[in-house]
Amino acid sequence: MRYSEIHRNILGLTEKMLSQQLRELEEDKIIHRTVYPEVPPRVEYTFTDLGKELATIFYALEKWGANFLTANRDSIKVADESCYTFREMPKEMIA
Repeated sequence: MRYSEIHRNILGLTEKMLSQQLRELEEDKIIHRTVYPEVPPRVEYTFTDLGKELATIFYALEKWGANFLTANRDSIKVADESCYTFREMPKEMIA
């Protein structure tokens, strides 16, 4: 996934914060950064095997949350719809 795609999918995230988080995720071996020798430069981010495992956990949490919200709709007054979900992320990134 390209930087611009990630930035577009996370509402309210500054470019500075995204750059910092991507660097940290790369240092922690969660994502891999590929720089292509093109002009202009093209950079893509993909999950490492460790990142794919982590994404599977996030998907499970998202599913649990959706089920919880559905089952408890009457008791929940506010849900933040600007929260990023992994639904927008291409499935081939974690396959």
